[in-house]
Amino acid sequence: MTPRFWILTLLATTLGATGADGLSADLDLGLMATTAVMSLLLTGTLVSQLSTRRCHPGHYWSSVALCSTVGALLADTLAADLGLGFWAVTVSAALALAATFAAWHHGEHTVSVHNVLTRRREACYWVAVGCAATLGPSLQDFLSRRLGAGHLTAVLLCAGVIVMTAVVRPRHAVVAFWAAYVALWPLGAAISDSLIAGVPSGGLALPPDLVCAVLLLAMLVVGGVSSVAPHRSGAGQVGRPTVGP
Repeated sequence: MTPRFWILTLLATTLGATGADGLSADLDLGLMATTAVMSLLLTGTLVSQLSTRRCHPGHYWSSVALCSTVGALLADTLAADLGLGFWAVTVSAALALAATFAAWHHGEHTVSVHNVLTRRREACYWVAVGCAATLGPSLQDFLSRRLGAGHLTAVLLCAGVIVMTAVVRPRHAVVAFWAAYVALWPLGAAISDSLIAGVPSGGLALPPDLVCAVLLLAMLVVGGVSSVAPHRSGAGQVGRPTVGP
């Protein structure tokens, strides 16, 4: 994967997590209703994504950001509204992600994003992304709030996991990719909380709308104008046709 892929993924996860907090207040529908509305929007986006032969970069990154938004909303809904708690949501999302990888590997004999060229493989890819999108915010909330580690500590822990994947990547490229990719979601959530949480909670208390605007602008600048890629999955579309683990 190219550096641009990782930067854009981090920006998209942070944007989605920040947008989730903003939507919860702006829509004034309640957490569960907001989650339902955004889930319908994400479903429509992914159906459109899966129905096309090629993946446009803008479409792909919009889907990633929406996955992040819905994942953060779903984590809060399950933990707060339904009373499951962030630990239970984290464990459930991790098990769902593991089950997705197991089913993907059983059917395709690989979980590499290098050759996500069929609808079935792309469907597995997006299910994995959705599980990671729910796992990330719930894990971040569990670390920073329930364990009292704080947002900065959560950022450092997740960043450390990503750095360590560089050590194992030469021998275990696929595992290293997914470990780093999954760690990006709690990292994005932790960065989001660091920016918009109140000062007593260790944040900068910035307005979510302002943070979202800056992140969106950053994505446009980093992404630039890209041509339509030959991959079905957007996982490799930000680089050359041969990128990926």
